[in-house]
Amino acid sequence: MNRQFVKWMSIFLLLPLGSIAQNLPYDTPAFKAIEKKLKINKRQVYWDFYTTQIVQGDSLNQLIAFPLVKREQGAMKLDLYVINYHTAKQKIESYYKGENQWTISEDTSLRGLEIVPTPQQLNSKTSAYQLRAFFSNSVRYNPTGKEELIWLISKGKDFHNIFTANVMSYSGKMESSELSNGHIPCNGNKEEIISHFSILPHKVHGFFALMEHRTTKQMRIVPDAEGFCTEELSNQQEAMIEWQYNKKEKHYKPN
Repeated sequence: MNRQFVKWMSIFLLLPLGSIAQNLPYDTPAFKAIEKKLKINKRQVYWDFYTTQIVQGDSLNQLIAFPLVKREQGAMKLDLYVINYHTAKQKIESYYKGENQWTISEDTSLRGLEIVPTPQQLNSKTSAYQLRAFFSNSVRYNPTGKEELIWLISKGKDFHNIFTANVMSYSGKMESSELSNGHIPCNGNKEEIISHFSILPHKVHGFFALMEHRTTKQMRIVPDAEGFCTEELSNQQEAMIEWQYNKKEKHYKPN
């Protein structure tokens, strides 16, 4: 093999590794500021879900979100941290700590965490930062999953959780049986719930009310003509649910 080619390939392969090593999240000024101010132990950070985002209309600030892993009484719990970091001043402007935000088990594992780049306007002066969290299990015969939407508003140096709801969830039950012609058995049921939230023009306690359009589908899981699993709709229901800001609980609630 040509020695020059080997040398070039060695340099090519090492460059990405060097780039990654220089940009590890815990080596950035942002995380060093977080670590110092919030007394974060970086060994507890769930780095797979460490995420950053520049929010639309605010180029000087960077939102940072990550879970912190804790083990309590045999259960794995996650604290959710969301930090508003000023990139020019290199300081934390405000932050949110969701103590025991989620409990992780064999039935529910965190699969993704996303900061939505577009904030949600809740009145003429207040906009909410949006996060989405994705969960599922790994049980083939009883699959479950959900997508959770969280809104945070700024109150001084703190973020306040004003809204949390599932925008999608599903659960299924497959009949356990032997493989047929090499295919996974296709005999079961699935329920899927999808919710779309829209802003209403009227306000309750200073914040726009919300309308949830919820669609619930019941489906049969059956084999298609080639023996692969497919879904057949057996029932569908629609519901409209108004959510209003609850002044006492400081959170949106279904009305």
